Amino acid sequence: LFGALGAAFGDSLLLLLAPVAGVAAFAMVIVAAMAYPASKADSRARDIDRVLPFALRQLATQIKAGVSFYRALRSVAQSDYGVLSEELNRVLGDMANGLSTEDALSKLLRRTRSKGLRKALTQIVRALKTGGSLSQIITDIADDVSFETRMSIRDFTERLNFINIIYIMVAVVAPVGAAILSAVMQIPLFGGGLPPFFVYGAFGGIIAAMFAILYITKRLEPVAW
Repeated sequence: LFGALGAAFGDSLLLLLAPVAGVAAFAMVIVAAMAYPASKADSRARDIDRVLPFALRQLATQIKAGVSFYRALRSVAQSDYGVLSEELNRVLGDMANGLSTEDALSKLLRRTRSKGLRKALTQIVRALKTGGSLSQIITDIADDVSFETRMSIRDFTERLNFINIIYIMVAVVAPVGAAILSAVMQIPLFGGGLPPFFVYGAFGGIIAAMFAILYITKRLEPVAW
């Protein structure tokens, strides 16, 4: 692309940037390919965290009503909880293949990235091994997860005000400032303008910063946002 633009406009700088841009694009593809599995796992964890309090309350309600843990777990797995239902079906499959309930849940504990689910599974496995009121333990876990979600939403809202200010500075103030500086530097007193690479670099940096802010904001979003 840079080579074509350089040839079209006769800009030697764009021609020089062409191989650099090619290497950068190749590096970005490699990084994206390496980061995809982790990103996919994080996305699944967020999907689990979003429905986890509701699933835990359903599980606790059924156990409190006298339903066995296995049947209650199967009921949750058959409900529409998306990724969580998929994972619970895998747990049920492991149990059907001979694993104990504790081992099947521990296997899920090792493969999930959901902090809420990991916490819930740890407590459930401990309760299954030591005894205790399983329904009350699960209810308490659901309450804790809901409380943490509310707190994360509150914290994100507070951060969002600051992020908005930064984004406005980068998206509006910085381009205007760069344009004014470029116009001022066109005055013969300052030598006839800024070098082209400075202009390209400034606006390229502004665009990159905008995408970085949007990406960081997306990553900071709470699961229930």
